[in-house]
Amino acid sequence: MEKKEMQMELNKLRVENEIMKAQNMQCEKAKQNEQGLREQCEKEKLDCQLMKAQPVVIPSSPEDFSDVVQELKKCEKKVADLLTERVKLNTTLSPLNALQLMNLTTGTYYYDKKNRYSWREAQELCKSLGLQLASFETPKKLSTFWNSASSYVWGPWTSGSYFGHQPGEFHWGNGQRISTDMWRLGQPDEFGVGKESCVYVYDGALYDEPCTDKNNVICEQPMYQFG
Repeated sequence: MEKKEMQMELNKLRVENEIMKAQNMQCEKAKQNEQGLREQCEKEKLDCQLMKAQPVVIPSSPEDFSDVVQELKKCEKKVADLLTERVKLNTTLSPLNALQLMNLTTGTYYYDKKNRYSWREAQELCKSLGLQLASFETPKKLSTFWNSASSYVWGPWTSGSYFGHQPGEFHWGNGQRISTDMWRLGQPDEFGVGKESCVYVYDGALYDEPCTDKNNVICEQPMYQFG
């Protein structure tokens, strides 16, 4: 096996190991949180049932009656809130488990076509798994990627943005400036503080878009150096 192929294989194994560790930690934390929420939820339900089961005492005044009603409403709201938290907790691992492997001639990628993220969210998701948002430094790399990946992802975020640079000077996450011939005709069409400043790829070309918009995510392996 050539040195380059060996390095790519080691990169792949390292990233897969990081993903497995992250998934195990997330699962363990989710189990602990879910158990705690279940116990708290059951306790609140029991408290509400006991409150409703208490002997009826005719309130001596409208104010007393109002207090009883308010306490019941508070109790029921606590239960509803806890159930909502359990639902949120059950979906915590969805984005993590949705990442799928894609080996192309341009590199090894992990993508999620089911969920959509803002640019910052996509960046943090990749980082949390030891990956990074994908960069396409040359027109050839971009076109080769899109020809193979267009059936997997729909307009995914790239690492491109102009954060830390002058408005209109878009760079990849590695600091390399984005070549002007990689943009779709008329792009980038609007940029500046509070305006479009992040880059996604569609139909083999680059577009700028508000970073708060939601798109698919495509992560890639960092280039580790061994020896």
